[in-house]
Amino acid sequence: MDEEFDENNQGPAMGPVQTMMESAFEKLKILKYEVKYVKSRNRKHLHRLHFVYPAANLSNQFEDFVDICAWLISEITNDNNTFKRDQYDDPNTGMK
Repeated sequence: MDEEFDENNQGPAMGPVQTMMESAFEKLKILKYEVKYVKSRNRKHLHRLHFVYPAANLSNQFEDFVDICAWLISEITNDNNTFKRDQYDDPNTGMK
């Protein structure tokens, strides 16, 4: 199987979705997500391509997405109660 390489032959070429996720991940780093999100909420570090491909468990991937969105909303509003969820929330109604 032939892989496409970037112009410097450094590794597999990244398509537009991978590039967008890489850009989003860099922006999360600027927001110090490692300290403010990962450590303070006891969450795992996200891989730089975490949301590019479907995960083995889609509900966990969706939970990660909603959780990081909730964190970003709390960072914007400076209010941790703006977007609250609990374990009994229906994932289909998580975003109101």
